[in-house]
Formats: sequence, C-alpha cells, structure tokens
Amino acid sequence: MSASPTDYDNQNDIVSWFARNHVAANLLMIFIIVIGLISLSKIQREFQPDLNIEIIQVLIAYPGAAPEEVEQGVTSKVEKAIKDIAGIEKMSSYSNEGLARLQINVMQGFEVSTLLDQIKNRIDGISNLPDLTEAAVIEQLEMEFPAIQLQVSGDLTEKQLNKILRGIEQDVLALPEISSVELFGLRDYEISIEVSEVDLKKYQLTLRDVANAINRSSIDMAGGAIQSNTGDILLRTQGQAFNQNEFNRIVLRSFADGSRLYLSDVAYVRDAFTQRSGLTSFDGKYGAGLMVYAIGDQDVIDTTNIIKRYVEKKQLTLADNIELSYWQDFSHYIEERMDLMGKNLTIGALLVFLILLIFLNFNLAFWVMAGLPVCFLGTVALMQMSGVNVSLNMISLFGFITVLGIMVDDAIIIGESIDSTTNKDGHNLNAVIKGVKRVAIPATFGVLTTVVSFLPTVTLDSVFAPFPAAMGWVVIFCLLFSLLESKLILPAHIAHSRLTQIPLLTAISQRTNRFSARTNVKLNQFIDQLYLPFLKRCLVNRYTTLASFIGALIITGGILASGIVLLVVMPNVPSEILGAKVEMIEGTPNSQTENAVDQITEALYQANQDYIQDSGDTNGFIKHFYTWGTPGDYAEFMLELTKVEHRSIDSYEIIQRWRKNAGDITGTKSLVFRAAEEMLGDPISFNISADTREELVAASTELEQIIASYEGVYDSKSSLNNQVDELKLNIKPSAEALGLSLSDLGGQVRDAFYGIEAQRIQRGTDEVKVMVRYPREDRKALADLDTMFIRTMSGDTVPFYSVADITSQPSYASIEKINGRRAVNISAKVDKLSFNPDAISRQIITHDFPQLIAKYPSLRFEMEGEAKDSADIVNGLTQGFILAIIAVYALLAIPLKSYTQPLIIMAIIPFSLIGAIAGHLIMDTAFSMMSFFGVIALIGVAVNDSLILTDAVNQQRAEGQSITDAVLASCKRRFRAILLTSLTTFFGLFPMLLETSLQAQVIQPMAISLAFGIVFATVITLLLIPCLFLILNDIQEREVKSLSNNEAVF
Repeated sequence: MSASPTDYDNQNDIVSWFARNHVAANLLMIFIIVIGLISLSKIQREFQPDLNIEIIQVLIAYPGAAPEEVEQGVTSKVEKAIKDIAGIEKMSSYSNEGLARLQINVMQGFEVSTLLDQIKNRIDGISNLPDLTEAAVIEQLEMEFPAIQLQVSGDLTEKQLNKILRGIEQDVLALPEISSVELFGLRDYEISIEVSEVDLKKYQLTLRDVANAINRSSIDMAGGAIQSNTGDILLRTQGQAFNQNEFNRIVLRSFADGSRLYLSDVAYVRDAFTQRSGLTSFDGKYGAGLMVYAIGDQDVIDTTNIIKRYVEKKQLTLADNIELSYWQDFSHYIEERMDLMGKNLTIGALLVFLILLIFLNFNLAFWVMAGLPVCFLGTVALMQMSGVNVSLNMISLFGFITVLGIMVDDAIIIGESIDSTTNKDGHNLNAVIKGVKRVAIPATFGVLTTVVSFLPTVTLDSVFAPFPAAMGWVVIFCLLFSLLESKLILPAHIAHSRLTQIPLLTAISQRTNRFSARTNVKLNQFIDQLYLPFLKRCLVNRYTTLASFIGALIITGGILASGIVLLVVMPNVPSEILGAKVEMIEGTPNSQTENAVDQITEALYQANQDYIQDSGDTNGFIKHFYTWGTPGDYAEFMLELTKVEHRSIDSYEIIQRWRKNAGDITGTKSLVFRAAEEMLGDPISFNISADTREELVAASTELEQIIASYEGVYDSKSSLNNQVDELKLNIKPSAEALGLSLSDLGGQVRDAFYGIEAQRIQRGTDEVKVMVRYPREDRKALADLDTMFIRTMSGDTVPFYSVADITSQPSYASIEKINGRRAVNISAKVDKLSFNPDAISRQIITHDFPQLIAKYPSLRFEMEGEAKDSADIVNGLTQGFILAIIAVYALLAIPLKSYTQPLIIMAIIPFSLIGAIAGHLIMDTAFSMMSFFGVIALIGVAVNDSLILTDAVNQQRAEGQSITDAVLASCKRRFRAILLTSLTTFFGLFPMLLETSLQAQVIQPMAISLAFGIVFATVITLLLIPCLFLILNDIQEREVKSLSNNEAVF
C-alpha cells in the first residue's frame, strides 16, 4: 500500500526531515567539505604505506671476536636470558665477526614497548659477558622511507670527501624537519698507533704497555673547585690528545737522567680511517652519498623540497671541482603517481557524468555527481584518525578510483527511483521522498554488504597489512559517506534544485534532457524487443541456462588452474631504481673485488651502449649510477633509469642484458640483480635447522640444488655459503711450564693483529677509536706469526712457534640460529612473468621436504620472506572473507525477511569470477592479491544490483503477481538502474585499464577484476538471477506437492 502525499508530508523521519529542510542538508554538506579541505592540507603524503614492523633488534658489539666466539660468548647467553619471556613469537640470531645481532618477532596481542623493556632488563642482568663486549643497543625496528639521496663527487681526496659529506650530514640533521640520514661510501675515522716487534723488543715494551701509557697521559679530568673570596675557581686537567702530533708527544717512559721516551720514538701514529679500505664511485667520479629518510608522519614531498633548497645554497660554497647533487628523488615518484591518479580520477569522473547524462536528466545527473566531492573529502577527514592512520599514497589514491563508480551506485539507485516516481506523480517534495523510501532499505543494505566485503582488508595481521588497509579504509569511508549523502543531502538537492533556472545551464540541460529522453526510448525498445524476449527463453530453459553458466565457471577454473592465467600473490612491481650486489668469498684479495666491480660496471655500460645502437636513443637508459662497498667483502650497485616514457626498454630486459654481459666472475659467493621493488625478501625462501651441523650442511646443500633445478628459478643462494678458513691456536706443554695459558697466548695474538682499543675520543660529531697494534705490513699474512714474540710471566720473550701450534679448519663468517637452533636460509628469485612462486614453494613443501626429512630426520623448516608473508595474507584474507560472506548473508536476510532468497543473490559471487579471470586473460596480466581486492569490490557491486532486483520481485509478488510475471516486471523496472551502476563502475575504471605507465602496473589488476567482472556480473544479474528465482520456486512447489501427497497417503 502506497502512502498518500499527506502521509509523506507529515512524516518526521530523518530522510523526510532533511528532504524538507534543504538548509540543514546544505550545511551538512558544507561542514563535510570544509573539514575535508582542512584535513587535505595537513594529510601526510607518501610513496607507499608504512609496513607493519613489530620486531625488536638487539645489537651487541664484541670487537675482534670470531663468529664462534660471538656465538658462545654473547649470542647464546642472550638467547638463554630472554627465551622464556612471554610475547616472543620467534627469535632469530646472527653471530658475525665482532657483532651479535638478534631479531625478536613480537607475538600478536603483546605491546612492543613492554616486551622491549623486559628484554632490556634481562640483558642488563647478564653478568658473564666477555669484558670486551660493548653496551647492547636494543630498539624496535622502524620503517624509514627514503626521500632523496645527496651525492658529493669530483676531484678530491678521501679526507676532503669525509669532511665535506660529514659537514653536510650535520647541516641536514640541524634542519628541524629532518631526523634521519644515512651515509654511504665513507669509512670511519681511526687513529692507529703501530708498533713493530723490533721496537717492542728494543725498548722492552708490550703493546699493552703502550695502550696503558696512552690511557694515563691522554686524558681530560675534572679536579673540582677552589672556593676563593672572589668566587669558585674550577680545576681541570687537560691532556687529551686529538690528532697525530698530540699523540706523538705522549710520554711512554721517563728516565733518571731526565730523558723521555715518546710515542713517536717507537710507533707510527696513523690518523686516517679504519683498516678496511673502501670503494665508492658516482657516475664514474670518486664520491659518496647521504640518504635522507622520512620517518613517522614526515611528508616526503616537503622533506625533499627542503633538501633541494639546501643543495642550491650549499653548492655555492663548494669549490668548482666538487659537485653536490641529488638523485633518487622519491618525491618525483609520489607526485607522478598522484598526478596519474588525479588524471585517471578526473577522466573517470567525467566519463561517469557523461554516462549519467545519457540516461538521466541534467538536474539529476549533476546532483548525483555533486555527491562525489562530499564523499571524497569526508573520507580524507577520517583517514588520519587514530586506529586508521592512512596517508595519501599510491594505494589509498587508487582506493578513490576504485570506489568512484561504486560510490555513485547508491545515488543512482536513489536518483533513478526519484526520477521514475516524479515522472509518474509530478516533481514535488512528496514524490521525491516517496522515490527515496521505495528503495532506501535495499540500497542501504546493498552498500553495507559492500562495506562488509571490504572489512577483511583492514583486519589483516601481517607485515604487508597496511597496503590492503590503505585501500580498504578509503573504500569503506567513501561508501558510508555515499550512504549519508544519498539519503540526507541528495533528496533535498533534487527537491529544491533551481539548477536549470541558471541561464547558462538552461540550454545545456534542455539539450541533454532531450538526448537522455531519446536514449531512454531506445533503451525501452531494447528491453521490450530484445531483452525481455530473450529473458523469457532463458526462463523457460532455466536449467539449461544455469548449466551454461556453471560450465563457464568450470572453464574459468581450468584457465586459472592450468596457468593460462598466472596466479601470483605478489607480482613484481617494475622500478626505475635497479640494483645489484656482489658478495665475495671470504679471504678474497682486495684487487679481486675491484676487478669484479670493474667487470659488473663495464657490463652495464655495454648493455647501455647496445641499447643506444639498437634503438637510436642517444640518451640511453642510465640516468645515475652509484657503486660502494668494501674490497674483499662486497660491493653494491644502484642504477637510476631514465623515465620510462623516454625509453623503449623495460627494467626486466635491462637486468637481463646486464646479467648476461657480467657473466661469471671469479671469487664471488653470490651476484644478485634486482629489477623490481622488493619489500618482503625473495619469493622463495626457507629457513632450515637440524640437530647436528653435519645434517644441516648436507640438507642445505641438497635443498639449494633442488630449488635451483625448478624452471623459472634464478639467483638461488644459501647463507651457508660463507665458509672461511679459521686458524686455531693450541698451546704447547712447554709454554705452560713458562707460566703461559691459552688465554695469554690468544690475548697477545689478538692485541698484535686486531689491536688494543686504548681509548675512544670525540672529535666533533665523530667518535674515533684509538687502536694500538702491529704495523699494517706486519699483519698481512700467516707468515707474520713467524716474527712474533710472546711475553712470558717473567717478562722474557719467546718465539711464537716455540709455544703454540696452529691448525686450520673450516668455519663460518656468520652463524644463524632460529629459536636457539642452528639454521640456514636458502632463497631464490622467480620469473614471475611466467611462473607462480607460491606454486613452486608448495611443490617444495609437499614433495621435496618429505624426502629430505626422511633422509635427515632432525631437519625442520619454515617459510620465510615473501613466501611466508604471501601465505599469511592469503590465510588472513580467506578467514576474513568467510566471515564477510556470513555477514553479507545476514545483511541480505534481514531486509528480505527470507532464508533462501539471500542464497540466490549470493550465487552471483562465484559466477562473478568468470568476468574477472576473463579480463586478466584479455589483458595478459597475472591474477594477484590486488586482483582479489578487485573481486571483493566486484562482489559488493554485484550483490547490490541483485538485492535491488530481488526487492523489486518481492514488491511485485506482494501485489499478487505470479513469480514469472513478477520476475519479468522487476527486470524491466530495474534494468536501467542495474545498467547504470554497471556502466558507471566500468567507465570509472576505464582510464586505468588503458594506462601504460610504470606507476599504474601495481594496481591495474584490481581495475581489471572490477571492470571486466562487473560487465559479466550485469549479465548474471539480468539473466541468471531471474532463472534462479524460478528454480527456487520449482523446488518450493515440489516440496509442497510432496507434502500434500504424503498427507493424502496418511
């Protein structure tokens, strides 16, 4: 029964009240817009969301100690002290030369700060750490996002480079907006006091004597104060040496005749840099870099603008032969992605507006579109509130594009209902209210089902969780504001609009209204002459129709399962910053590292030259190229490419050419190239542990070979591939007779070759170690032990080989443990353009690991890196999706007052995948996690359309029509609304489908799922859902007939 005009005029519900009080509606709209604009001016802009890192790191330096010494003396003791603290999910430790590093993963539900305090207290309570260990550094790992890198290069010495760059570091950190920087390519200052064995014997000294003398003489000490009649006079002893000349004047001994033995008499004071040499080069010139980070709520664009202004001023103070430049400017990428999103958003909005003008009158189309800024700005106002904390980044911006077409669906349904009602009853306030209320319940619950569908994206517990959450919150807030706008603001605008009375818009509205009227006539002809006859045939052959759709679904599943459409949870994202890293076998000569660097560098420039010859692009693809590292250890390479729009070669092909040209390099442990943004480690990664070292070594070697044998796998590596020859000292029985112990022997060898840290001095902002040791030329080789003498308890000296034996045995440059067990990490990269890394990982787990465990019974394994995070995300989304489906069912059952009709509507969910998978096949794109988010959005839109159709069928049935007539009448009545919601969603995303830029590739799969999926979902809604109504009616009639027959029998 419909309400009379008087009924609607007297109603005081919130929808009617706002429709009558257009001032309140306008004030609500203005309030949302103003708050949104204020929030927009303050919102943080980032390249991507911060990762959710809940890891505590412990660093304890043990200078000069071998990895096994670090493990036994430091790591094992720390592990034992903290292992029983509640809240530790996983504890990984790495014992390296001179450093123990532990990473503690915090269990969900525990406060990181509380756990950090407990760990600190336990470590502070360890009383038996070696004397030479330094204070533990315990901190929560924090996400630091690179903003921009500064580079100093030119014709200058290492000391000049150090002085300039460290001065720049101080200047930058003094800027109030900058709080985190990192130096690349510089060595730390060190004062090395070098005393030969000859001089030690000549003056009857030991290295320890020299170190003690330095400590006694090089010192500043407060001496209190003298209280005089004129005031306090402070006393202070000042003798601290700070440079080479001051250390040279330190007195080692004073003799009775008044003569003195100075440090310069027995030692060479080298005031330079740490022992290990460095290599650093920028664009072929000698230079080093300073990366500036944006942390916390710091805005990347503001940060880089400040640095750019600083560089302009600083360059004016530098010599002509020194260049201060910046590169890796991430604000450029952020602005580029924002421009991309803004462009696509604008074009999408215009296309949506044009679609609305084709089918609706100008006044209605305008006010439907006017709701967009209200929804967008309302969302911006909530993005930074506590518990949400979403910045303006690539993912959140795409959330706005995703929801563009969906957001107007609610307004379209409301507006279309108002349009139909006013065409029938005349344009008046009561007709507007009647039109709103006719579809208010299904439209409201339709939006809520979409909101519920997106809830799993904001409830994930994973390092990667902020990525889906950034988009999920934007979609949810936009939809909730669209609900508010379409029910409270839109009706008032339509009812009281004087838009068409504006002279400029009068002619436009008249033309568009005539065009939309003609379009609707054609649309009605299509419905009556083509759609309804075809629908009737489908209804008559409803079981054949259902079987056809099921067949299409089976084929779609086969396409996905067979790999025709590749399934990759986390696809590679092409980057304009490429990298490579070469690690040398321990003990490799410095010259060999330099040769490797030259070979890799020449390989890159050869690839660039080949590209120039092949393409004719004289600029090539190299914009900037930076190399830094430590000879004998490693070297890293960073390449910034020219803009993708200016070259005809992608990053993957560049890496392939670079790797091919580099070839095999002598002395390398690993050589890894990176062509994409990798945030979570390698796509295949396993940690394995065993009870014995023999089993662990054998199993890790075999597993690395197995992983490398899979097609599409490359750059496999093992953390076990770091064996070095270690010399073990054994004391002879004759030495014990002289009063020597193994500890004495080891200590003297350590003092001579590693050195004694006499003291640390603060020189400006630099902390400089003062080391006493043998000269550099006397500690280069094993043969140098031949000339070493050991001091006995009596003060005599004896040759080293007379009191000690040396044995050589293999050891490790790093010892890794997981939860106290020795472990090894084996990882590899995968060609994600052709292969599914998750499928390879599953194959290794289900097929290869059982065979390895049968061979090595104590073997244990766990996934790590991207593989683990992919599995966590899939599991989290699956669990959340199941709960969301249950919630969607409840939200459908409530307005429909039925247990069975929601099942009809939800039948659209699996069939919607057909269009999504077909879209990926057409666009030749892998189905990824972003694709799945597109499916979630698709489900919301499809369910919304089906709900509107179901509500119309129920209204027709309530008027006494048969099920067939009700279905046909409802499909005709709701055809335009369903078509409009589908077209606006598709064309809102259409610009993104055509986008070819690098920045769009990460989010394009979601657009493909939603855009192509909605096209097919429309077909399902208009053909399959009506058939399901009749099939359900057939089942109900058979049950009634069966029940009647049973009653007749009884």
